[in-house]
Amino acid sequence: MSGQKIIYDAPNFTTRTADPADLNAVQKLYSQLYDKEQRPTEQVLAQWQKLLSYDNIYVILTEQNGIPISTCCLTIIPSITQEARPYALIEYVVTDSSHRRTGAGKACLDYARQLAVQQNCYKIMLITSRPEAHAFYKACGYSPEGRTAFLQYL
Repeated sequence: MSGQKIIYDAPNFTTRTADPADLNAVQKLYSQLYDKEQRPTEQVLAQWQKLLSYDNIYVILTEQNGIPISTCCLTIIPSITQEARPYALIEYVVTDSSHRRTGAGKACLDYARQLAVQQNCYKIMLITSRPEAHAFYKACGYSPEGRTAFLQYL
């Protein structure tokens, strides 16, 4: 997955898939997502390396001047429905608080969409627990219509 060709260049932003060296930057963004500092433990580093080794999982970063300011995780899931086309799931969407409403989050989601299209996905699902983000997702083309997400934490 690392070294993915850059397919989205928006004014002022470059979006790409994460490399092994991006763990600290991703965790810094996740600290804002969870309102709790995320630290790179040995277990986190092992999971990070494993995550980056999967062909169907993409940790996406949008940067400004080489500094990661937005991220999301795209997972492509095989399916035997819809003519055996896969579907995509986006999670862990976060943009640095000082860069919100600049287009960085949209650039990140647009890149994820392009990867899903390249993989012939028939849909993208995005689940959020933050009602304040609903208007943003709608502006990016996502619809809350027709589905309800149910979660069971283990």
